[in-house]
Amino acid sequence: MSLKPEDALESRVGKQVLVIFNNGTERGGKLKTYDEYMNITLETKDEGEIVIKGSKIRMITSEGG
Repeated sequence: MSLKPEDALESRVGKQVLVIFNNGTERGGKLKTYDEYMNITLETKDEGEIVIKGSKIRMITSEGG
């Protein structure tokens, strides 16, 4: 059984994640929403709620590991 990206994201909604962008920069926050294009909404401490376009994301992982 293979894990789909949507399944991995669904298990992380409401939890802290670390987003690594294609250019190597990182942003941490609480995953609020996502869609089929991997566009996500993060709740951050500094900027509040932000939307990140899926095509800009290299990887999403549990924050701190």
